[in-house]
Amino acid sequence: MAGILAAFIQQRQLELIERWMTALREAAAGAPLSQEQLEDRLLAYLRRLTEALARPDSTSPLALAETRKFAAEHGEQRLELGYDVAAVVRDYAALPDALQGLLRDSGFQPAADEVLQLTRFLVEGIATAAHAYSLEHDAKTRAAAAQHTGFLVHDLRQPLQSLKLRADLLERRRGAPSADDLRAIRSALQNLSEQVDSALVRSRLDALPAPDIDSVEVKPLLDLLAWEANPIARVEGIEVSVEAEAALVLQADVRMLRSALGNLIYNGIKFSRQGMVRVRARAAPPEHVVFEVEDTCGGLPEGETEKLFDPFVQLGQDRSGFGLGLALARRVADLHGGALRVHDLPGTGCVFVLELPVRQLEKVH
Repeated sequence: MAGILAAFIQQRQLELIERWMTALREAAAGAPLSQEQLEDRLLAYLRRLTEALARPDSTSPLALAETRKFAAEHGEQRLELGYDVAAVVRDYAALPDALQGLLRDSGFQPAADEVLQLTRFLVEGIATAAHAYSLEHDAKTRAAAAQHTGFLVHDLRQPLQSLKLRADLLERRRGAPSADDLRAIRSALQNLSEQVDSALVRSRLDALPAPDIDSVEVKPLLDLLAWEANPIARVEGIEVSVEAEAALVLQADVRMLRSALGNLIYNGIKFSRQGMVRVRARAAPPEHVVFEVEDTCGGLPEGETEKLFDPFVQLGQDRSGFGLGLALARRVADLHGGALRVHDLPGTGCVFVLELPVRQLEKVH
């Protein structure tokens, strides 16, 4: 009986692949999986699976090791295609359903021991592919972190070297530092400070925790943010105003929400010419709250609006800071299951719109 199920699979592999792909599409629930991605390596995977199943020693550790080998390759390859680990598991989970349907429609009844061995291969395949995916993912994450650290260290060397040289010169002169010395030292220290601040803020962007959800009263929060911002705004000839319903409440992480809205307000102050930065909040039935921060920046560059939310991108003439405030605000929106977008008001300014669900049914990671 050995190899009968394997022979059946080999003979009907095109039909099985089609059923498998259909099952994957249904399991993906609308995920953006193209025909090419679905077909990619499925035939090769199925061929190697049936070869292992057809071996006279298919129950041996050697046969199992072979299935683990190509399962690991499958997991790594799925990572390269941009799949998540759930999609890797779906690949394996969909195969038994497809095979069962083909066997039923064909009236073929395989031997129990072959079904048992195939099941064993698939279970081992799921575990091995998911493990390989995780290892490769972790390795890529560590490599990216190491690369970032390497760039940071490299960038810090120049201002540090400049400081050392200036200190050596001052030590040899044994006199009062010149204005040029002080400017050079101040510039190097400013460079160092910006590099370190940039690294700290970027790490914060990459590692925001899951929201700590609580009830937040919107009007008092906005009033507080405006009160904090107005002393800075008035220096620039700008006033921050608040319009919000007194009874408006939502579930959110108050520290994250304060950070996101604060970034939007200070961004408005920074780029507004004169006049007002208007902060509004309203209920958006049935289940959302919409925050709007309108400024008078004069309008946005055509076709550049989405770049505003990219880390370290600054489109205005004022390049102080690191261009991370809007990226952080959008990350906060994502973590709450919401959205942050911007509407251009050509020649006048723009409106940043933060839309959040009223209720947080579960923590969004």
